[in-house]
Amino acid sequence: MDEDSGEYVLNFDQIDFDSFEFGEIKSLGQAYEAEIHPVTDDDESCHICFPSFKVDENGVPIDCESGKRNAQLVFTLDSDNAEHTELAEWFEGFDNWVIESIIKNHPRWFGHLWKQGEKMAGKPKPPPEVLASMYERNFDGVAFSLRVPIRKDKPFIECFDIEQTSIPFESIQNCDVIPVVEFKSVRLYSRKSVCDLVLRGLCAQCSYEEMGVEYKICPEPTNQEDSDDDDYGTSDEEEDQDEDEEDEDQDRENYGGVEQVETQEEQTSGEVTGSNDEKNEGGEEDEEDEEDEEDEDEVVPEGMEEIIMPPEVETVKINE
Repeated sequence: MDEDSGEYVLNFDQIDFDSFEFGEIKSLGQAYEAEIHPVTDDDESCHICFPSFKVDENGVPIDCESGKRNAQLVFTLDSDNAEHTELAEWFEGFDNWVIESIIKNHPRWFGHLWKQGEKMAGKPKPPPEVLASMYERNFDGVAFSLRVPIRKDKPFIECFDIEQTSIPFESIQNCDVIPVVEFKSVRLYSRKSVCDLVLRGLCAQCSYEEMGVEYKICPEPTNQEDSDDDDYGTSDEEEDQDEDEEDEDQDRENYGGVEQVETQEEQTSGEVTGSNDEKNEGGEEDEEDEEDEEDEDEVVPEGMEEIIMPPEVETVKINE
């Protein structure tokens, strides 16, 4: 890794065990855990690089069992590889350092439990040789295993090529890889203790071009009709268009309402006027008919049927 970027990880043979120590113990329910950290920084952990291992055409053999949060990846050493032989010797020294640290810190971690009234009061304390025999070594002389975190049924690790370019885990085939390992902690159970070695990354010793990795700017569209479409609008343009359409609808609604009201008033006024005219004209004719009928039906008193009214004459005053 790039030393200038602050991501430089030491090689396994560059680790000085005296610069690391175990922190305080904490309960995990079924076990206790003490994390490994540098003597000068409690918040840092121990990351190192192992020698390279060959990966065939089948890829890295990690069994991601559905629903599991961890898997185990086994690395078998090549006896003809000088670096692998050196790693085997290093594992021997590392396991011995862990055992010595457990024996040294056991009174600090659990000594209070043997006091009067505590859980282990009256029970025999395990001697150093028993504590050493309860430790499960990481390397069995032929191979060692690393814990691989699994998330959503996939290895949760960083994968990159020799130029530190990110690559997919599935693309690692037919090449050498360098495991990046974290010595996270030591876990202590009632009858055994183990060191938690976690695989954090794989560095392929070739370039992504040689591996044929295909990259994409972003995920594929969910709607295939949207792919390779030049007839599009940005979100602000679409918002402006929506506002314009809303304004047009509002104007149409306002002006259209006025015209409709005017039309209704005209229609209503015409109907009323026409009804009144017809009513007036019809009324006059009815009145005339009624008068004629009254004249025709007027009853003449008996004895006056033949009387004819004299013509009107000028009135003359006498004795003037």
